[in-house]
Amino acid sequence: MRKLIAERPLLVLALMALVVFGVGHRALFITQDNSPEVFFAADEESRATYERFERTFGADEVVLVDLRGVSHLREADLLVLAKLTRELKALPGVSSTISVARIFDSGEGELPRKLDRQTMADVAYEVREVGLYRELALVRPEARAMSVMTTLAVETGDPTSRTRIVSEIQAIADRYRQCSEAVFVAGLAPTHAAFDRLTQQSLLIFMPLVTLVSLIVGLALFRSLRALVAMFAPALAGVLLGIAGLELAGQSLNLVTAMLPPLVMTIGFASAIHLVTHYGNVLARGLEPAEATLQALSEKRFPLAFGILTTAVGFGSLALSPVSSVRTLGISSFATLLMTLLLVVVGTPTLLVLLAPRIHAPAHRRQILENLAIIALRHRLITIVIVALVAAAVVSGVTRLRPSINGVRMLAQDSNERLAYEQLEREGLGLANLEVWIRTEVCNPEALHDERPRLERLTSRVEEIDGVTGTFSAADLLDAADLRLYRSMARGMSQREALAVSDGTGKRFDLLERMWSRHGGLRLTVLVQTADTPQEIEREQQEILAAARAAYPESPIEITGHYALLISTPGALMETLISSLSITLVIVFGLFLLSFRSLGLVLAAMTANMLPVALVLGMMGWLGVSLDVATIMTGSVVFGLAVDDTFHYLYHRRASGCLRQAAAIAGQGIVATTAVVVIGFATFGLSGFVPVRSFGLLTGFGVLAALGIDALLLPALVGDEDKRSATI
Repeated sequence: MRKLIAERPLLVLALMALVVFGVGHRALFITQDNSPEVFFAADEESRATYERFERTFGADEVVLVDLRGVSHLREADLLVLAKLTRELKALPGVSSTISVARIFDSGEGELPRKLDRQTMADVAYEVREVGLYRELALVRPEARAMSVMTTLAVETGDPTSRTRIVSEIQAIADRYRQCSEAVFVAGLAPTHAAFDRLTQQSLLIFMPLVTLVSLIVGLALFRSLRALVAMFAPALAGVLLGIAGLELAGQSLNLVTAMLPPLVMTIGFASAIHLVTHYGNVLARGLEPAEATLQALSEKRFPLAFGILTTAVGFGSLALSPVSSVRTLGISSFATLLMTLLLVVVGTPTLLVLLAPRIHAPAHRRQILENLAIIALRHRLITIVIVALVAAAVVSGVTRLRPSINGVRMLAQDSNERLAYEQLEREGLGLANLEVWIRTEVCNPEALHDERPRLERLTSRVEEIDGVTGTFSAADLLDAADLRLYRSMARGMSQREALAVSDGTGKRFDLLERMWSRHGGLRLTVLVQTADTPQEIEREQQEILAAARAAYPESPIEITGHYALLISTPGALMETLISSLSITLVIVFGLFLLSFRSLGLVLAAMTANMLPVALVLGMMGWLGVSLDVATIMTGSVVFGLAVDDTFHYLYHRRASGCLRQAAAIAGQGIVATTAVVVIGFATFGLSGFVPVRSFGLLTGFGVLAALGIDALLLPALVGDEDKRSATI
């Protein structure tokens, strides 16, 4: 291959370009999916239960459209609410709606232009007597607000369905701002729709911005556009192939897999920097560009391969995760990083031969790590003690780490979705819904009426549980219907006429079928405030389950729904990454030991690689950054980058037998890599998406910490001379 690169570089480049563009163009067709399903960590049985529940009752996702400055005692406000309810119900994807307007408006025919006194009195009486409207926050006199609660029928297999429905709900709600003081659209579904929007923003804005900043920093460091092309092109090709691989495998980009492009770009660019930097050092000896390229490749191919391979293995261990998005990231990262290794090892030397760049490598940049190594070697004990004390202070923050299951906090504090959600929850509403599925056969309306007292006792017990803000069941709908029946008959209507009124010309069953299935059983929707810890929601679930089993000891009881499946994700991610990091440590330790054959040297290297990860986790604890599906990946990324630079350093130390000389040879590449990565990832700090922002800033901090550890602690740990004669 070296001979082919030197003699036929155009042919090599043409073949690589053919493969990259032939496969990479599929990256243009990648879809995006941030639906809750991709983050489910529940087992197959729980997923199957949810799917059966969804087929039995329809979708369970709830969206609340809240009008402010309105009252159920004002005729104009009720008519506005009725119009809003009708428009929402007509939307494709909305399975049902419920509001105070359903008391007087069946949803059929023309909307009444005005309401008589009797209708206004009926509305006031039913709101006062039926707890359903207050428990679901459909009427809140203290906040001067009324709401329409909608449930969504999201199309299975269509990742854009949820976002489209929520966008249409938001568009309708916006038209009613002039009819009220404010309009809030809140719920878990709008939150996930915001994830879609912000993830797309990260890909379309911040990924190109990170790339641009990296290019500018690289150009400033090397002052050669040709060298920049030789470094950047293989890394970009790796990104294209990685995204294309996801598309060809039928996968999509989401909050987790969207980390693949910056990850591959960073590692590929960093590896190319090491190669080009060494090319510049060899070129300075007076060799021709082609000869310098081949010699640099010969001397750097092993550390390049080791660095990328160990990182690929680390991410590949994520393939064991029960979370599909994390599993996909692990498999795709492993395959893409191996392809990127080939692209860098072949593509960068080929471009160097063709372009023959002259590298700007000032002496002071090569001396940074060398001077720090001299200081560390002269004061080894002092250096180790100082670094240990600083590290202990920062790492102690690990005890303050907490996983987060509150997805709303992933949004920026000023985002409309978060403002609406938190405002309503501060007022005591619960916007997360747990679904209790009572699998008892209730085969006709008479049997349903017989079950009503028991169902009402259950709902009363559940409403006493701390964290529960309201419940909704078939019993609530029957209460409202019976109230209308009795009041109509009291006004002299025949029973047949009164039944028509109580049924809302048949529309009562539009809602009732969502809460009762003749052969599927009964559904109890429990509204809870969004939990901050898995323990909190686990307690609520256990208490709800105990109450349901006490009321229906003869029937199977299931707690399901999107929220119930989502809350297991943080714990699963934590377990996955602990096991992944453990596997990676064992593999990397073995590879280091095989390469250097010195236990002391390997232990020093592993300390230098793991300490930046511990510092990042400790910093997260002190800053109060929660562990979520994005920030929990930071440790793996930092570890991969730390391994790369550490191996380059120790490889040249082993080859030369002198750590100062190794620092001079590898130092410029390590410093340049750190500068590009830190400044590039710091750009993500501008994002309004909290996970992306935290991921970028924490990764930059971790890589900077890794440079400091390689510069000071590593020399102090390994010493200057290697007396052993083992070779690599």
